Amino acid sequence: MTKNGKCLLERLVVYCDDGFFWDTSAIHGKDKPAKTTGALNPLLKKLQELQPSEVVFSYNTQVSFGGEFATQTRTLLMDYELQGKAHAVKQADVFALKHGQIVSSSDAVFINKAEGVVDLAGEISE
Repeated sequence: MTKNGKCLLERLVVYCDDGFFWDTSAIHGKDKPAKTTGALNPLLKKLQELQPSEVVFSYNTQVSFGGEFATQTRTLLMDYELQGKAHAVKQADVFALKHGQIVSSSDAVFINKAEGVVDLAGEISE
């Protein structure tokens, strides 16, 4: 692990010079729905603290378990008493940019195109 690295769910995330934490695992949809809960719980806990009026999650349908991730997220949103939705869509990045005022990402496309960006992974890693 590097001086600037932290482990989240046993995967290295690195604090980069653009001020965002970047995931280095490159899993590309290989995770199973059970593992997603481990990642969603700290995100939803942080969102509870931030008290947004609504949150919207988007998952790619072409990624394995995209629909299951959306279903699981909807259930967890209710558990955390957060107003929100979760969708499985063909292009999650395009959907997020069209439907969100503030996007949670460390992806350069989002950072450059979104109205606002928050690095929830970074917030949690702090």
